[in-house]
Amino acid sequence: MEVTLPGIYISENFGVVRSLSELNTGNALSVKSGFFRDLEFYDNAGNSWRPAKVEVHPRPTWWRVLLNLRCEVEIEWQLVGPLVPSQVAERICELIDQDPDDLYDQFVTHEELKALVRAAQDPAALVRVVATLGDPEE
Repeated sequence: MEVTLPGIYISENFGVVRSLSELNTGNALSVKSGFFRDLEFYDNAGNSWRPAKVEVHPRPTWWRVLLNLRCEVEIEWQLVGPLVPSQVAERICELIDQDPDDLYDQFVTHEELKALVRAAQDPAALVRVVATLGDPEE
């Protein structure tokens, strides 16, 4: 089975990717902090995926972290099973509540965005909400 795009990634933050290659690079700090270890991916077809194997090149040494240099990341995806939109929505809402930089309330308040996320009844609707962050222009 293959990943159906676009999809939602969730780790220490969340977002939408239209190509898995968007997850093939990261800065050394995100690698060290566990972003890729904790990564979850939910595709547009309603499947849940986790990395079965993550390889990072070059290794994120302390000086690469200090300089915040980029690393190439190879991810081998493993199908976990069907996603439950309400569970994914609650995970996203937790991250919205932890939004220290107000990244997620650019177009609507946190509470309005959480209501939109919770109202998404299927994976495609959830992807649309996350992609637009509730922007009425989208």
